[in-house]
Amino acid sequence: MNKLKTAFYILAFVFLSNSLLSQTQAEMNKEAIKSYEKSDLELNNLYKKFINLIEGETKTLFIQAQRNWIAFKEQQCKFEASIYEGGSIQPLIKFDCLDRITKSRISELKEIIDETLPK
Repeated sequence: MNKLKTAFYILAFVFLSNSLLSQTQAEMNKEAIKSYEKSDLELNNLYKKFINLIEGETKTLFIQAQRNWIAFKEQQCKFEASIYEGGSIQPLIKFDCLDRITKSRISELKEIIDETLPK
């Protein structure tokens, strides 16, 4: 009887865990968008911080580099999502890509800011 009870509890736990963790594609898409928006906000704040630390030609070059990076990010993620054209997973792929590339840029800018700030 004890083994039967244990088996029941294990099955109930597995069922409830899967139910609580399962998501629809729409929910996963929304989470990916939300995560990207958070990363994008962090990047924008870093950009503002850094742009105030530099001037002259360095500032001009950085602004152009950032514009080029944005164009690259948009094109790369458009490409990655195009593989899933028409599928419900397409937004997830696009926003995961945008988030991944944005987080990478955040890391790059943090390193640059650390090198630029006076010690």
